[in-house]
Amino acid sequence: MRDGVLRFDAGKTFIFTSHQTVKTWTTSRLTKTWYHPEFRSLDDTQDNEALRREMLLQHVAYDDPEATDLLHVIPGALFDHLRSSEGSAWRNLSTVQKRSQYRSAVRKNILTDETFKTYDGLRHLNLAGFDQYAVDYEAMPFGHENSPESIYRGQHGERYFIRTQDWAFNSRVQWTFLTTEPLVAEMISAAYRKRNRTLMRFQLDNLPGVYPLRIPLSYDNRAKATSVTELAAEINERDPNAVVIADGLGKMKGARAMSFQAMKGLNSLAHNNIAVIVQHLAPEVYAKLNVLGQWAEQPYAIAMHYAGIMNQAVGRNAGFRQKDGTKTVMFATTGLINLIGSDLEAVNHRMILYPTAEKYW
Repeated sequence: MRDGVLRFDAGKTFIFTSHQTVKTWTTSRLTKTWYHPEFRSLDDTQDNEALRREMLLQHVAYDDPEATDLLHVIPGALFDHLRSSEGSAWRNLSTVQKRSQYRSAVRKNILTDETFKTYDGLRHLNLAGFDQYAVDYEAMPFGHENSPESIYRGQHGERYFIRTQDWAFNSRVQWTFLTTEPLVAEMISAAYRKRNRTLMRFQLDNLPGVYPLRIPLSYDNRAKATSVTELAAEINERDPNAVVIADGLGKMKGARAMSFQAMKGLNSLAHNNIAVIVQHLAPEVYAKLNVLGQWAEQPYAIAMHYAGIMNQAVGRNAGFRQKDGTKTVMFATTGLINLIGSDLEAVNHRMILYPTAEKYW
């Protein structure tokens, strides 16, 4: 508003907001009203419904989505719990009663890392249209030991229920999804395919001078859950400018040691040296990738997962963020690379790993 005149051109207006806001925009009431340029919070006579009808999104760039942002992926035990509680009038319960049921589900190990907010959303979910998948170890083996007692084969038969989410398909929004992760791109493409919707896919992997990146690979037996903190601490101690990216860092996590999830999208690491430590999958992660691969008919789901986290991590100071004098090094055990190496080469065209005996730290 300037000089009493509304200066608002919908064709030239950009809104920067969160994933969650965009996902719920179509069904929201308050959000669309609040952001309308003519909304007056103290005017009780205003036609807010008219404002909501006018606040439509047309083109949305959805940056850095997760592999399951367009999917519901629910473990079997949790799905059984939700289905058995479907007729319990969740909406009519008080917050105290809802939190009590949430705590009960946690105690019974029905929930693992789901927050109360996530659980509340699941209790409102329509359970129709889900497809059931069971982990098939033989179809997608992983690990070095395949006895019935092994941690990965032990996931065989675990049930998951999968369905596409509605938010990307229940409006006229033109979506553009931006990602460097092959698995994310594959899951989004599969979601559109299963909804019989058209999606144009552009892969910008071969950009001479930028991609593919050549990243040194250092073999280290400490690149595993039991000793990753020892390796990370050694790197940080030897190089004050080093930032370690790895999972399982525990109390080490901070400005110079962060998880793969925490580093996503960061622009502040371009002047640092980056050490990326990749490890074997947690059993529950393996199980989820196994069923996602079945759902999307993608046998390389595990390799695509690794390619995605590697691309994200090395991209903190390489590629478009490359600065003179910095280094980027990948750490892994020989066992892990022997497991995924050939599949990784098949799916990851943005990065070339080359083993080296050079000691960078």
